Amino acid sequence: MTVAVSGLKAFTKSKVRNGGLVWIAGANLLEKVIQFITYFGFSFWLHPSDYGIFALAWVVIAIAESFFDFSIGLGFMQDQDNPEQARRIYNGAAILCALFWTAICALVGAACYLAGFPEIALMIFTLSVLFICRMLTAPSNLYFMLYEEYRLLAFFKLVPVVVGGLAGILVAIVGGGAWALVSRYFAAGLIGVFLVLLFSPYCLTPVFNFSVIKNWLSRGWKLAVSNNMGWLLVSQTEQILIASFLGSAVLGIYNYARKPMEISAQLLAQIAYQYFLPRFVREGDGARRVVQWALSLAAVMLLAVGVFDFAIKWFAYDIWPEAWWPAFDLMPLAMLCLPPMAMDSILSAYLAANYMVSEVLKINITFAVSSILVVVTCVSMRLGIEVILWGAIALMSMKTLWQLKIISSMPATVSAS
Repeated sequence: MTVAVSGLKAFTKSKVRNGGLVWIAGANLLEKVIQFITYFGFSFWLHPSDYGIFALAWVVIAIAESFFDFSIGLGFMQDQDNPEQARRIYNGAAILCALFWTAICALVGAACYLAGFPEIALMIFTLSVLFICRMLTAPSNLYFMLYEEYRLLAFFKLVPVVVGGLAGILVAIVGGGAWALVSRYFAAGLIGVFLVLLFSPYCLTPVFNFSVIKNWLSRGWKLAVSNNMGWLLVSQTEQILIASFLGSAVLGIYNYARKPMEISAQLLAQIAYQYFLPRFVREGDGARRVVQWALSLAAVMLLAVGVFDFAIKWFAYDIWPEAWWPAFDLMPLAMLCLPPMAMDSILSAYLAANYMVSEVLKINITFAVSSILVVVTCVSMRLGIEVILWGAIALMSMKTLWQLKIISSMPATVSAS
């Protein structure tokens, strides 16, 4: 075991700054490909209603996952006068966050049980263990990002997703239904903890310095809200409304159709948070270069949409059960959200790094309210989920234009340092 630890540390000892984007993008891309394969592989054994039931249980978990540390990591990255002490304080903050979200999930699970949804309640109770796992994994991943230890970050990301995918497929094969989706995340969380304890050089004794944590929270909470207000609030509202008006099977079809887009959007957000945000904080890149990056990434996403559309028409209908064909009809439309999402991920990171989180928050709140109004209108008037997707594309495009307008009004040389 000692040889394994020393060998892995030796492998990651030299930093790969110039290739950081390649490592982060490659690791996140491979992670999402594995998630994509396992998620869609489950559908050979699961019914659309299984996906719908899991989606309802995942509502509270998704909120807690997204707001886990309330973005105090931004304050941590900006406060590196004493790096080791800062790491110890962040470790303490992660413990507090984990306990808080575990308690929230327990309360929501109890409410679901009392309301007559015991299976959803049990899923929430089981998935709440993820936050105890994140108490250890989240700090290490943040340190790997900040200190440019990208190879180690890639290792910590890929191994859990592979193990989780295999566990989920095994449960699906034996007839576990929606629990196959639960077991995927549960197994990934446990293996992540094992890797941190075995390999991470940052398992330091936590320090509970509440004044510093409060300071970091004051800098980060707006970023947490702004980053998650739009997609999270809208997404979870969609889940509840579609399930209530149209049923869990339709919700399963809708989520299945959106899954390639969601996986890609998560990849974009991870690249922006793990590479571009630390870079913008450290180096203060100019607005023109940032816009070039955003436009280039949007062009790549547009090309990917075309390739994906061709791939669906080529083989999906011949392989998957007929029950899933309506989802494949909707997938190309859902994927059209990606080009503006690509620009949004980079532009939001740039604004946050330049202490303009309030502007990002204002944009995302406006986007969230508008999107919810579109969803409520479409569901209540039975306009169909296609109209919901067209509305999302239009609103995301307008959001990006708003961000570009703000950045164009910034000084020619902006430094985030």
